Amino acid sequence: MCSTSQTHNLLGTGAGFCFLFVLLLGGLFVYPLISYINCKNDVDDIKHYGDHVEREIKRVKKEIQKCEEICEGTSCKSCCHTCPVFQGILRVAGNNITIANGDFTPSLLDGTDLGDLLVGDEGFFNFSLSNIGSEKLRILGNTVEAGPGIYLELTGGWERFTIESVSGGVTAKRTNYLGNSFVLEPSQNVFISIRFFADGPISYYTEIVAIASTDASVPTHRFGIKANVLPTPTPTPTPTPTP
Repeated sequence: MCSTSQTHNLLGTGAGFCFLFVLLLGGLFVYPLISYINCKNDVDDIKHYGDHVEREIKRVKKEIQKCEEICEGTSCKSCCHTCPVFQGILRVAGNNITIANGDFTPSLLDGTDLGDLLVGDEGFFNFSLSNIGSEKLRILGNTVEAGPGIYLELTGGWERFTIESVSGGVTAKRTNYLGNSFVLEPSQNVFISIRFFADGPISYYTEIVAIASTDASVPTHRFGIKANVLPTPTPTPTPTPTP
């Protein structure tokens, strides 16, 4: 028969084992549960952060797109993070001969002199615009008459001289200025066609072509063109045969 002290010892030992058993069960179930909760919270935090990053990327892309639309040169008027660099070099040529900026002496060789036309005829000046630089080049545009872009600078002559077309860009027919801008990649070129209508009076006519771009060395490239209008020959009367 157990004494009272022995009974207390057994109870104490049993309670101790029970307490250790409860701690063991707690360690087996409670700790993984706590770890799962913490891990889930971490996953939720990461997902929330990922959503935030995705929203931020979309926002930045929109700002960059807006920036690219605003940029008209080597700097932005209202800018954001990055801006495309337009520091190409413009080459203007006629008949594959370079036309220098400030060349106001038209020549038949480079196509700046159209030669002689009869009253009522029309002729076309054809020039190439090339980007010979290593960066993009923007040809500026403006819907305002005689504003920057490709335009005919002299007043009073544009009824006869009109920009007809620009490959790679869009321009209205029979106008003296280009309404929109466009970009030339390195080594890319486009062609500009200028119409001359010889409606008289008998004389020679000159015009100045101006091309505004982001070429830092020559922001506006100017050169002269010319056409000479001659009278329509009077038909020689057929002599009446003598009977």
